Amino acid sequence: MRYIGLDLASCSGWALLEDDVLLERGTIQLISQMDLPQKLHYFHLELRSLLTRLQPEWIFIEDVILGISGAKTLAYLARLNGVAIATSFEFLQERVKLYSPPYWKSHSFEGLGGMAKKWQIQLAAVEHYNLPITGDFSDISKVIISKDLIKNQIKSESDTLRIEINKLKSKLNSKRTLLINDDRIDLNNEIKAKAIKINDNKKLLKDNEKKLDKTFAKISIDIAAQTGMTENICDACGVALCGYKETINESV
Repeated sequence: MRYIGLDLASCSGWALLEDDVLLERGTIQLISQMDLPQKLHYFHLELRSLLTRLQPEWIFIEDVILGISGAKTLAYLARLNGVAIATSFEFLQERVKLYSPPYWKSHSFEGLGGMAKKWQIQLAAVEHYNLPITGDFSDISKVIISKDLIKNQIKSESDTLRIEINKLKSKLNSKRTLLINDDRIDLNNEIKAKAIKINDNKKLLKDNEKKLDKTFAKISIDIAAQTGMTENICDACGVALCGYKETINESV
């Protein structure tokens, strides 16, 4: 089975595979100086040329969903998406499928969830296709495991604090136990202190996530330089793998 995955953006990634073997990959780079109609027509011509040359049996396209990008970006991607569907349909008719990001992420490379980040998908793709890179995947995994341990410890502490807060609130509101005013003040202060700690933990988690993203942003650039597998191309590989798995399962 010969198929293409397509990740839509101003620099759209594509990947051609046969069964689970990566044959070719690349990008369609739109020209920023063009106005919107020109960009859309240029994208149509580039995709049509690609499909004519590669002759895939299927094309799997990342669908557009409302996310955090904003209405303007959503409208732009939706227009690109429409051009991609129309152009692909000329060649393949019913063998064009769309997959939302959360779905294809969780049904593509092993270990990915629906909220996987770009660098996670890139690492999974490079490892899946066994592409050589300088460095050891186990070293990268150690960084992730270390960060995950910290994350789990912080979350566990916050869960424990919430349980303790609920117990203190129950004691404070209990009609069976008569509390003097000083005891009530102490209980309220303890509840506030634990709530502050939970908020501090939330900030700490966000800071750790930002540090991890910065760490892997550098790794991502290095991997792209060594392998040619940019984040957009790796996303296209993920969409393609999702479609391939689903199509194979349907034919069984």
